[in-house]
Amino acid sequence: MAQYASVRIQTGVYLDAGDWFEISFLGSVVRFTATNTDLGNNFSQNRLGNQEGQWTAPMIQDNLNLVVQAVQRYLASVGETRFSVTAGVSYNGTEPVGGQVNVVATEYGDALNMPYGFSNLGQTAFTMSGTVNISPNPLVVNLSTTVVTCWGGTSGTATLEVVGGYAPYFFLWSDGSTQQNRPMLAAGTYSVVVTDSMASQSGMPAGTQDQTLTLEVVIAQNPRITVIALVNGKDVTVSVSGGVAPYAFLWSDGSTEKDRTELEPGILQLKVTDSLGCNTTVPVNIRDFRFHFSQNPVTLNLATDAPETKPNLSFLCEVLIEPDYESGEFVKVLPDPLEHPSNSDGTTVFDVRELLHSFVEPHLPPFGGSIAVRADSVFKRFYLKYTEKYGTPPIIGDYSQIDTQYVLYGGLDTTEMLLDTFFSSYQVNRKPFFTWDLPVKWVYADQPEFLYFMPNSFDLAGFTVKARVRFSDGTSATYDVHAVNGVKRFELYCLPVGHGQLGLDLKKPGIAVKSWDLYVQDPLGKVISETRRYHLLEDFGEKRRYLLYANSLGGINTLVATGRAKKKFDPDSSSLERNLLPGSRADRHELEVFSKTGKSTMELSTGYRSQHEVETFEDFLLSQRVWLVEKDRYTPVYVIDKNHKLLDENEDTGYIDFEVQFLRRHRYTPKLNAAGYLIDQTATLKPMEP
Repeated sequence: MAQYASVRIQTGVYLDAGDWFEISFLGSVVRFTATNTDLGNNFSQNRLGNQEGQWTAPMIQDNLNLVVQAVQRYLASVGETRFSVTAGVSYNGTEPVGGQVNVVATEYGDALNMPYGFSNLGQTAFTMSGTVNISPNPLVVNLSTTVVTCWGGTSGTATLEVVGGYAPYFFLWSDGSTQQNRPMLAAGTYSVVVTDSMASQSGMPAGTQDQTLTLEVVIAQNPRITVIALVNGKDVTVSVSGGVAPYAFLWSDGSTEKDRTELEPGILQLKVTDSLGCNTTVPVNIRDFRFHFSQNPVTLNLATDAPETKPNLSFLCEVLIEPDYESGEFVKVLPDPLEHPSNSDGTTVFDVRELLHSFVEPHLPPFGGSIAVRADSVFKRFYLKYTEKYGTPPIIGDYSQIDTQYVLYGGLDTTEMLLDTFFSSYQVNRKPFFTWDLPVKWVYADQPEFLYFMPNSFDLAGFTVKARVRFSDGTSATYDVHAVNGVKRFELYCLPVGHGQLGLDLKKPGIAVKSWDLYVQDPLGKVISETRRYHLLEDFGEKRRYLLYANSLGGINTLVATGRAKKKFDPDSSSLERNLLPGSRADRHELEVFSKTGKSTMELSTGYRSQHEVETFEDFLLSQRVWLVEKDRYTPVYVIDKNHKLLDENEDTGYIDFEVQFLRRHRYTPKLNAAGYLIDQTATLKPMEP
């Protein structure tokens, strides 16, 4: 370390009156004299001379303190505060033999040097000597750095300019380098210790140490180039941040456009270069997209190249969903990204179905509706934003691909899901409506029926629903019953297709309809769906009820219950029994009822059906959403769980009996007319005639 200017005055155990020493303070020579008084620049020698016997350390320290006080009085008188004055006893082994007074500057500077002098004393018990340390040249180091041009590179520099101190200089960096200036540095924080050679300079007093200085060196870098590719079907929209704009784009197929349209499935490489020449290359995966069912795994399979070069590798995934379809407002399902540590081979799999399922629900068609509508509640757009994180410490990677996808309420049986039969063959070849109903169905004229259709092409702009109707007179005709334009792939449309909903009785007044086929055509007349056939049943006035239920594909099916129903009401109460004491009112109740509710159930039957149709009722029994179609409303019901025999090869099963539960009753109210009060709405509410 550097040393300050100082004077050391060494004494024996006593001083005689008249002994003096001189110190030059800021060019003024000041003499300090031992006298019989303790005033001004004089210090008392009462305890320094003419004393006999054994000298003790406290006695000597008291004498030295008198010298200290004299010097301090002078410094105070001239307002000088840049010196410290201390004293201590000197020993020979354990024997006190005298002491020393130290006057030391507390700052650097030649003006603070203190030339000294003392009387030529001849006392054998007293010696006095002094040394002076020349104020050193302070060690100062100026630091300049340059940033790393490209993120993750090694173009940073650190330059050290040494000012002051004593050459030669020595440098030791935290990474082991001994260079003064450092080229080719990566971004980060370094430290460097700079040491001069003051101790070896001539004229320096014994014990002088080299000066050292420790600097923290921070090497910054330009922001990382971050690329986000928003993939929507065949189209890619690219956004870039970081680096230094403007940016240049080069795709592996030769295109230099930023955004791309109408791309075929496959993996393209996109190189993005900023104005400094920094670049990053990212893969953009154009998939042959398909939608996801919300009750089956919705997976994202990720893999990295060269995982052995990426310590602490993990993958991040954000799930964003659009609550209001076509609003363009996507919200995070979770506030923070999901994070999976990488497997040993650099892969991982995310399954986000539970996060998505809560955003979709079955579509309940408008009551009495006859117009095709988009079933917005059944499907939602979402996208997954994903990237890597690795390093020590881990740093989030510079690339994310965003895939816009669709999730649909429903799901496939585990076996068929694992075999991938629906997507790989059934949907492609069958072009199904979203129902497991048999392709030929017998229905009543007032029976509501719905088919759900999904456009399965990015090129399809609209579609027409055709009905080929067969009449009782042997003729047939084809009608356009629904026309929908402005459609997008993976949307789901609800198509009312019942006899009354299509108004088939008005096609040929007076001539009955026997059956009708339903199918979908594109604008060029190409059939893009399967064909469903409905046969009209004759109405003999039998009692029947219609139930709508959400099937496992996201559509709505109709089940007909025939025959007489049985309705039961099971009340339940919360009460407290009490004793009526003598003197109680006679009209008091012994049982205090706090609340009373009732569970209403109805036993129904499908009536006779074919064996194939009975087997499809499994979809009804598994449905989580069922409604009873009443005169002017849909009433929610729950199908009570119980064992059903769907197949018995020893006998014809032919039907299922089931029981539904209504909403719990808290109070009684008869069904009123949803459209408003009518005089004759029910016999029980019809007013008396005057």
